[in-house]
Amino acid sequence: MDRGNLNEAQALLKEQELIYRQTGNLNELQSNLGFQAVIMHSHGDLDGAMALDKEKERICRQTGNIESLAISLAKRASLLGQQGQAREGVQLAEEAYQLASNHGDVALAAQIASLLKALRQDAQK
Repeated sequence: MDRGNLNEAQALLKEQELIYRQTGNLNELQSNLGFQAVIMHSHGDLDGAMALDKEKERICRQTGNIESLAISLAKRASLLGQQGQAREGVQLAEEAYQLASNHGDVALAAQIASLLKALRQDAQK
């Protein structure tokens, strides 16, 4: 990914995904899905990115990974905003902000607060 070869990165991530699913390594699986979502987003596949982030969210809730859950919710909120669904995005961003704040992740909460502000402004238009 760092070298800009997103197609090769996607193929490697798919291989890793299979291994993580076979071994039941949920923590690495949720991380892998997040990377795949970033690549799909960069290719303009917002629906595909959204689906991967939804699965990541489910896994994070199952494993109790609060930081990754907040990030996943914020990414989905941002995607919804890009798709013209800012009102729906606000709800996810609010939950993400609460999770980050309650978890004591000040930097993440600040990033999400900026997203939340932008989504609220878009929702009022």
